[in-house]
Amino acid sequence: MPHYKSYEILEHLPTYGPMHVSITDSNEPFYSAGFAVRFFKSDGTDWVGNFKEGWGKLRTVIELPDSNNLFVIACGICYVMNPNETTPIDTFGVGFNNLLFIPNRGLVLYDDNCLEVLYNNGTRAPISSNYWDGIKDVVIDGNILKGTTCDYTDVWTPFEYNIDTNELKTIGGVWHYPNNVKPKFCWKFWK
Repeated sequence: MPHYKSYEILEHLPTYGPMHVSITDSNEPFYSAGFAVRFFKSDGTDWVGNFKEGWGKLRTVIELPDSNNLFVIACGICYVMNPNETTPIDTFGVGFNNLLFIPNRGLVLYDDNCLEVLYNNGTRAPISSNYWDGIKDVVIDGNILKGTTCDYTDVWTPFEYNIDTNELKTIGGVWHYPNNVKPKFCWKFWK
């Protein structure tokens, strides 16, 4: 069966034809020109998506080999899309600047404070980078994602994430507290 292209990245929104569909990460109305992508549906028709952009540098579309879905990155905001539908399956991120491919598995996206693993079927790994105040030196070594992260105490700590078992290991940093007790913060924003 021949492979057909299910999308086309456009330089700008078309000035003729049907109105484009504005797509955002929060379903709010969006009227500015964003990242424009033409999608080709399985019935032979097409539609243009105008994706709200984030703060990052990445702007591309990637075919997800284990599904019929596409992965759209609009200046750091990520959208998992089915070309036949105008509503995102999943949205996440806001400022992704870096992308690494995991051979035959998926990809890794990260910026200075956030890291996500997206599998080839369009689902995300359950890794949480909520406590990281910095991420650098990210590499993939087989099924292990390695890098260095900074916690709220400005301590840089190496980490390893096993993509197969979803285990996150670090030495020191925010994960090294007795009996998994998280530290209490000394500031309060409410009474």
